[in-house]
Amino acid sequence: MSLAGLLLLSPFMMGKGCYERHDGVCEAAGATEVVFDVTGTCGPAGRLTISSWAGSCTLDVTGDDVGLPMKGNRSHAVDIDDLTKGGWRLEGNSSEQGMLCEFHESDGGLEARCDGGELDCTAHLQAQ
Repeated sequence: MSLAGLLLLSPFMMGKGCYERHDGVCEAAGATEVVFDVTGTCGPAGRLTISSWAGSCTLDVTGDDVGLPMKGNRSHAVDIDDLTKGGWRLEGNSSEQGMLCEFHESDGGLEARCDGGELDCTAHLQAQ
C-alpha cells in the first residue's frame, strides 16, 4: 500500500482501535465530582466543578466562564474515578467551534493545551 493510501486510511483505523478498549470502562465507572481552580490563557481565572454520573463517561462542567469547553469525556482517564490524575478531555465550547483540551498531571495539578476554534491556549487546574 502506498504512503498516501496509509495516510488516507489512518484516521479511520485510529478511530476504530482507540475507543474499542474503553467500551466497558464507562459502564463500570462510579460517580465523581471535583472542584478545580483554573488559570491559564484560555480565559479569566475562575473555578469549575467537573462531574460525571455512575456508568457514564460524559463529563459535565459547571462554574465560571474560564474559556474552556463545558462538556467532556473521561474514557481515557488514568483513573476513571479520580479526575485529579488526568488523561481526560473537554471538547467543544460555548460557540461550538470544536476546541479540544486534554488534561495531564503537571506540577501538582493538571495542565492542558487546548486546540481548535479561534484560539489555541493553555490551562492549569488545581483540585480543591
